[in-house]
Amino acid sequence: MTYQLGIDLGTTYTCAAVVRDGRPAVAQLTGTSQVMPSVVSVRDDGEVLAGDVAERRAVTDPTRTIREFKRRFGDPAPIVIGGEAYGADVLSGHLLRDVLARVATNEGGPPSRLGLAHPAAWGPFRLDLLRSAAAHAGFDDVVLVPEPVAAAVANRDRVTEGSLVAVYDLGGGTFDAAVVRCSGDWDVVGTPEGVERLGGVDFDQAVLAHVDAALGGQVFALDTSDAEVRAALMRLRADCQAAKESLSEDTEAEIPVQLPNLHTSVRLTRADLEAMVRPRLADSLAVLDRVVASAGVGWDDIATVLLVGGSSRMPSVGQMVAEHTGRPVTTATNPTFAIAIGTAAVVAADAAPAPAEAPPAVPPPPVAVAAPPPAPSASAPLPETEPVGAPGRRLPVGGLVAGFVAVAVVVGALLVVLGGSDGDDVAAGSGEPPADTEPPADTEPPADTEPPTDTELPTDTEPDPDPDPDPEPDGPSGDTVAVTVERCADVAELAGATAFAADPTGVVVGSDAGVSGFTLDAAGCELTARAGFPTLSGPVSHVATSSGGEVVSATGPEGTTVARLAEGDRASCPEVTGATAPGPRGGLAVWTPGGALARYLVSPAGCDLEDPDVLAGGAVSAVLLLDRMQIAVGAVLPGDAHPTLSLVRDDGSVQASVGAADPAAPDGFGSIDAVAGCGGSRICVLDVDGDRLHVVDGDEHVGSAALSGLVGADVATVLGAGTDASGAVVAVVETAGGAPVLVRLSVG
Repeated sequence: MTYQLGIDLGTTYTCAAVVRDGRPAVAQLTGTSQVMPSVVSVRDDGEVLAGDVAERRAVTDPTRTIREFKRRFGDPAPIVIGGEAYGADVLSGHLLRDVLARVATNEGGPPSRLGLAHPAAWGPFRLDLLRSAAAHAGFDDVVLVPEPVAAAVANRDRVTEGSLVAVYDLGGGTFDAAVVRCSGDWDVVGTPEGVERLGGVDFDQAVLAHVDAALGGQVFALDTSDAEVRAALMRLRADCQAAKESLSEDTEAEIPVQLPNLHTSVRLTRADLEAMVRPRLADSLAVLDRVVASAGVGWDDIATVLLVGGSSRMPSVGQMVAEHTGRPVTTATNPTFAIAIGTAAVVAADAAPAPAEAPPAVPPPPVAVAAPPPAPSASAPLPETEPVGAPGRRLPVGGLVAGFVAVAVVVGALLVVLGGSDGDDVAAGSGEPPADTEPPADTEPPADTEPPTDTELPTDTEPDPDPDPDPEPDGPSGDTVAVTVERCADVAELAGATAFAADPTGVVVGSDAGVSGFTLDAAGCELTARAGFPTLSGPVSHVATSSGGEVVSATGPEGTTVARLAEGDRASCPEVTGATAPGPRGGLAVWTPGGALARYLVSPAGCDLEDPDVLAGGAVSAVLLLDRMQIAVGAVLPGDAHPTLSLVRDDGSVQASVGAADPAAPDGFGSIDAVAGCGGSRICVLDVDGDRLHVVDGDEHVGSAALSGLVGADVATVLGAGTDASGAVVAVVETAGGAPVLVRLSVG
């Protein structure tokens, strides 16, 4: 007897549902559970394991085990496991194959149709990768269902026919929001959005940091190269997660701590947990506001807010959403399995997507003038299966509804190559792809935050409420890129700042007093202290973070301290006094203004010099990690008089270089003061001397805009820059008057 299968490949856990004879049921994926960990492990002989079996190997073989790889979906920078490079789509394919095998064993054969849920904000590039993952698992024909549509379908009996519902999906690793029209034709209305690093796993980490703080830092000080310690920490993390979940029903919990030479417990109250998560939940509410606004409606037009995802069970989530929106809040019948059940229902109804015109592009704000986009390739292949319910598409599910009623640094190259074997995070590189991994012209560029040219989405940041008129550009080329800018002046936390860094998890500020970590409001200027951020004393002249925010380095007159946030490890390197760029696996690049680029390997014992001059004579001013074999370096190369932005391999060879000999030329740099990723394979260069924000893609200078026009004043110094979760550049600059200004720049 045939059945249809819907799968929700989650960031932390995966679940599935089957529909047989019109009746939905959650699939059993392990002997004791209906969910399985989204974990993959590669054995020495090349065999790939998935799920609970792979998770158990994290203790004995951590460098060959990877989790949370969904956060890297579409990132061309490889994930390195046991010396081999994998894409997140390939790892997802292995996980999907294992799920299909388990369900087929229980159901007596493979499904007749397969549906996969996906974040509604995913564009064509990532959807094509999801199809590739399904093909890797043996399914060439797959139905793709936006998660908000699946959630609404699964809870059709809890929403009003024809109404608009705001879906608030807070899962294990990500947050997604969308507006869905619940009618015979199910629509995603407006522009959905998501936050890649906001979910239960981040709350678990906050609880673990609470335990560490209660025990005086003893947890993060443990040696994670010891297998016994890793096993104990895995148990502690699981106990932290269990305590967090229990606080959905109770008001306090005891977390047992069974570590080598330390046996105790730590009390956690619901109030403690809410204090930890409220700043991040505030970010999600800002996203929800933008999603509703993009639908062209107000909150009065929304019938209800549907809470989906396991993390939405926390009482503070429903409370904050209700208070913020003023609308009724409906919790999904089963938040954990709603998306899988809804996906299976869509597949069972044999819903087919209807072609639809792309939504109109959103015009750029008046800060800059956009260069015309390249024409799409005439040879672009048509996808075999269109996603159902995507933005601007209608889901003709009259049959579905009826059926469902019946069924009720630097040197990242350098960083990973040099890495140690402790911890289970083996992802290499950052979200910024190297030039040689740029997708073909007929595919969507690999960036969630960069929409396709024919369906441009608004950026995650709001334009300046009172933007300056179009500035008179200093450069002869004029402003040739569109930039949405948000300026934040008089930010109290930046008073006395001497250094700054940003990454998708938040920002880091250095001063004479030391180093502080903050989260930055997604749609405003509010900085909120990050729970569990390590204490690093000052004075500080330079701070940096790795691409994913796992590692922080701080440099002062007494040298550099490197701290791994999750594990709590830190290393003191008194010999390192230059600017630094850390990596997640123990690599560290160091340079001084106008000096050489050196490579170090960091361990708890300190810093070991690996290569004193990676560029062989180049005078370096800024560095950006791209992946394990390539970095972007702003430097004056030997024989040149002016700086260029070069793509450099770990052996020091220059693959591509951008920058005219004449700094006044459109593609010339007066100076390279900071570099940061700004969507896909693009790199943004802050050029104070030339007063430009340059955009570079591989060996191409895409365009530029007047930096002073974006900041609203002449810029004297850049304290630091980085890329936030939306792909925007976040930087702190000092104006000619000496005041620090935080700017968020989203390049169109």
